[in-house]
Amino acid sequence: MTSQFITRADSMVAFFLNTMVGNCLGHKLMAENYLRESGLNYTIVRPGGLKGEKMDQLSNENSMPDEQPNILQGDNGKGYIHRHTVGKLIVNELINNSDLPPKFTFEVVARTDKEKEKDENF
Repeated sequence: MTSQFITRADSMVAFFLNTMVGNCLGHKLMAENYLRESGLNYTIVRPGGLKGEKMDQLSNENSMPDEQPNILQGDNGKGYIHRHTVGKLIVNELINNSDLPPKFTFEVVARTDKEKEKDENF
């Protein structure tokens, strides 16, 4: 798991993160490239901005967010997603699903109300 904006070094978000956390996106990109060059099969997940409480701070399962992930490619999306949704996606769809293509990179953010409405009207 890395981050959105990883290939957009000229964006304000990337500038802020790289300045505040010592070129963190540059290091994450180097790690992605190292994995790609290794010859191993991989899945790289690039979540949007993480929000929500850390798991150990949640009181119970009922406080978990009910949001749908929006899968994107090309590192051109933006948005936020709860930590719980990312974890659920990784476990349910990546670890338990052997039908994924090898050498796969994608971004994930929460679906917006506008996107949900568009799908319902389709």
